[in-house]
Amino acid sequence: SLNDIGTDASAWVAGTADVDSKLQTDVTADNDALIIAWAGGIAVTDFEGKGGAIGAAGASNKVDGKTKAWIGGGTVDSSTAGVKVAATSTPEIQALTLGGAGAENFALGGSVSVNEIDATTEAWIAGAKVGAPGAVSVTATDTADIRALAGAVAGATNKGAALGFSVARNVIGDTVAAHIDDATVTAASVEVNAKADAEIQVISAGGAGASSQGGAVAGSASDNEIRNTVKAYVGSDAVVTTTGDVAIMAEDDSVVKALSGNVAGAGKGAIGASLAYNVVDGTVQPYV
Repeated sequence: SLNDIGTDASAWVAGTADVDSKLQTDVTADNDALIIAWAGGIAVTDFEGKGGAIGAAGASNKVDGKTKAWIGGGTVDSSTAGVKVAATSTPEIQALTLGGAGAENFALGGSVSVNEIDATTEAWIAGAKVGAPGAVSVTATDTADIRALAGAVAGATNKGAALGFSVARNVIGDTVAAHIDDATVTAASVEVNAKADAEIQVISAGGAGASSQGGAVAGSASDNEIRNTVKAYVGSDAVVTTTGDVAIMAEDDSVVKALSGNVAGAGKGAIGASLAYNVVDGTVQPYV
């Protein structure tokens, strides 16, 4: 299966807009792109014959897109409360990939799963005047999630050989930014917050079995990487006036949970191997 979703969500105030509210003023954009994918393949031959069987499954899933909220011009005032600019992205991939084969002489079962999330989430105030007696907040939040299961099983009777393998690659590389540039902001307090909370959960497993006269090989491997860029800042050309706190925060609480394993059994010989490579890295920058 091949699935690719690219969705954009935007909310903004711009140009010469003049917003004067007596209540809380919110400019928010939300994006909840989701892929649920199942891929499978199975092959079985007549066990009274001498044939072979190959069962394989593959899946490639990708979610990208942009979620943006901004005040990019004009004047926005709340006379009794606050102003919030928020972009929230929750991209998710759920993938199940299974392959299986059974034969008398030779059986090969395999599965390959490739999943990627590459999203941009951004909130900002630029080129505008914003005022409130309460709080002004600019927040960008990304909670990307990949959940993947890749498995394969193969069985051979007589004097045959069985091979079962599974491979999973999962990558999250999102950009999350919150900032105030070339703007005048007056409020009781100001918060600029960019946060990434990505998670990869993956199981890759292979199994193979052969008779007392056969051989079996089982293997599984997974490559799981989270490499986000998270930035929160107030630019040098911004004018921020407040009677309270100014908080500028950039956070990345991403995590990888991976399990890779296999089972192999045969009369003459069996080999099983598994490998998992996990990386959580990236750039986290709060600055003025």
